[in-house]
Amino acid sequence: ELAYAVVVAAGMAEPELLARGKPVDYVPSPEYWCGWVLAYCQWRTCDTFAQIERVLPAEEALSLYHPLHEASEERFVELYLERARSAGAVALTRLQRQHRLLGITQRELSLRAGVNLRTLQQYENRSKDVNRAAASTLLALSRVLGCRIEDLLEPRSTLGGPTE
Repeated sequence: ELAYAVVVAAGMAEPELLARGKPVDYVPSPEYWCGWVLAYCQWRTCDTFAQIERVLPAEEALSLYHPLHEASEERFVELYLERARSAGAVALTRLQRQHRLLGITQRELSLRAGVNLRTLQQYENRSKDVNRAAASTLLALSRVLGCRIEDLLEPRSTLGGPTE
């Protein structure tokens, strides 16, 4: 819906043409890429655009086009998370983001997943590495949260250990 509104507002296509499924011609540009990776970063981290802007302003994100435009969007997210961490703007863990998106408390998640509350808290404050959690724990959490196990795992760069 957002893309549809932008395309129409930009005068790139008439609403009735889009409704009939006529493709829209566009030229990928650094600005297009920047919008794409910022939206991906927002979706992947659940941080607001204002939070992302404080850590990695759009102008700076745009300047990363040439080194990163052929890399995976995940590389941009890793860079954002590294900067957030070094700036002291500690980003939420993926586990925190998932349970907050669902609108449940740690205690409720703990009870529903059958995971010790203290263990869950340690994963969320990064004093325990969620990437080393038992598969059964990750499976129980992912089922309650309605996500994939991979959505709970942290990129290596956010764990404070060596990056690979």
